Amino acid sequence: MTRKDLLGASILLAAMTGSAKQWDLAAYPGGIWDKENRHLILPLPAWERSNNINLMSLRSLSDGWHWDNKGAIKQLSILPIFDRKLDEELEETVVINWKSQVASLMDTASLSRTENIGFLNLEDIENA
Repeated sequence: MTRKDLLGASILLAAMTGSAKQWDLAAYPGGIWDKENRHLILPLPAWERSNNINLMSLRSLSDGWHWDNKGAIKQLSILPIFDRKLDEELEETVVINWKSQVASLMDTASLSRTENIGFLNLEDIENA
């Protein structure tokens, strides 16, 4: 049995390890926090190639929406995680749907707008 979640996590961790940035994984459970740039990155499973996100992957994060430092988020981005080492491109409709679903979870004016949510790939993490 192949554990796609573990494969994806190992690929993400390898990318983060190769980066010079000090990522904070504790500030926002389920997210990757770049405190220097006030950038919250949401790694989301992409191995199913669906228009809909598995929002359960955001459960630990959404359960903590009462964070004291929610106002610290200046930038929000989605990072699709695949189960193999290649940066695949998602169809534009998938990107739009994912941004809409994440925006619907946000309760701040700036983060609840899809145009304010970025989309990253592993290369962006490695080169940060």
